[in-house]
Amino acid sequence: GSDGYKGQALGKGIRKIKDATNDIKKEINESAKNQGIDTDIAKDINKEINEVKENFDDMTGPIKRNM
Repeated sequence: GSDGYKGQALGKGIRKIKDATNDIKKEINESAKNQGIDTDIAKDINKEINEVKENFDDMTGPIKRNM
């Protein structure tokens, strides 16, 4: 029924967010290398992004299980 569709739509949305965060991390790393910026800064930014992703995963976990 419609619950399956909602779950599918939610799954697609979560996938897009994860893909976007990976793209952001890749862009940060490439830009840092190209600009000669200390990659430790990029690592710190990536760490923050990963923490946001983990929090998002924690938040969506119960939603996925309830579908």
